Amino acid sequence: MTDSEGKTFTLSEALKDHEAVLINFWATWCDPCKNEFPMLNKVYEEVKDKVAFIALSKEPKDTAEKIEAFRQERGLAFPMGRDEDQNIRKRSREYQGANDIREG
Repeated sequence: MTDSEGKTFTLSEALKDHEAVLINFWATWCDPCKNEFPMLNKVYEEVKDKVAFIALSKEPKDTAEKIEAFRQERGLAFPMGRDEDQNIRKRSREYQGANDIREG
């Protein structure tokens, strides 16, 4: 995937330099998502050398420009991107787990 700054992010590459990867699924309309970002940003700053972070929007209307503006407005340091081909969104509908973002 490509993040909001135009950088390519892959799990295989992230795991070459990190012990783990945290993938946060979110959307710009999701209030609980917005509320957790300050804490995630703090954790990211503390563990970024060991854990790769990516916040991945599942909202089709969240463009790269909208996501980058969101990131900048909130002063978030970790990379953010979107589910460009909607594969994750489609699969999550099959497995509506407790940690899924409900439709707004």
